[in-house]
Amino acid sequence: MLFYDEILLWLFVMNIGIVFGAGIYEARIIVSEWANSPSTYRWPDTGQKFWVFVTTVPLTILCLANLIAAYFFHGVGGDWWLISSIIIVIERIFTFSYFIPKGLKLQQGTESISKPQLKKMVTQWKHLNYIRQIITLMAWILALIAFSLII
Repeated sequence: MLFYDEILLWLFVMNIGIVFGAGIYEARIIVSEWANSPSTYRWPDTGQKFWVFVTTVPLTILCLANLIAAYFFHGVGGDWWLISSIIIVIERIFTFSYFIPKGLKLQQGTESISKPQLKKMVTQWKHLNYIRQIITLMAWILALIAFSLII
């Protein structure tokens, strides 16, 4: 294994762990607090204050770099690494196609959306976010397995 492959895998494992932990925190604390507060209609702006620096840019670059490195890696643990990278690519597609646009829409203000429709939107976002967290956890576990076999 080349040295830069080790660094890529290490950064990938670390970043997915941070993303998973922060995602659970956001889901359980930030989003739940917002969803249960009828006095506010604005989604918390965690995207520009936190997520862009943790996932939007770093995880996206790391997942693509790790996908390429894992594809060309032919040693023990390479399959786990490749599967983990593919799962994160799927998670990134899911995030860019649904979560970011929906979050931006909710941040812009929802005064024009009826409360029942808003509740439905938030509930759907929360449920899909739990699925996204499970996907992230699966990728993290697979990346950890790859890391333990490769490093």
